Amino acid sequence: MIGLDVTHQAVVNDVVTKKIAEVGTEISQFVLDLFAFFTESHVGTFGMNEPPVHDPCAVAYCIDPSIVKTVRVPVEIETLGNLTAGRTVVDFRQLTDDSCRTSIGLELDFDRFWELVIDSIRAISK
Repeated sequence: MIGLDVTHQAVVNDVVTKKIAEVGTEISQFVLDLFAFFTESHVGTFGMNEPPVHDPCAVAYCIDPSIVKTVRVPVEIETLGNLTAGRTVVDFRQLTDDSCRTSIGLELDFDRFWELVIDSIRAISK
């Protein structure tokens, strides 16, 4: 699972937008326009000047799992709780071995993540 603990590490900051702008294509400008919209909406809604990106984190993990540090732990979806219905519940007290089939993302390699994203923008811009 690549949750908010990871995706909130994948923020769009000035360094990222500068590198994307340097690609200099219509695709990179489209991405910058999306990020400008994300930034505006996140400032207004959440007070965040550097918005996180979520879906690209999950895709990046599928491409290169080493971009996200994970730990194997049991994961359940709470379906009956009055306060937590529909929430993902992770019990970090029950760290398991390789037989556990669920892993939780803990830490994003920020530089490698954005390098992968920007390389992808370059690749589809050709």
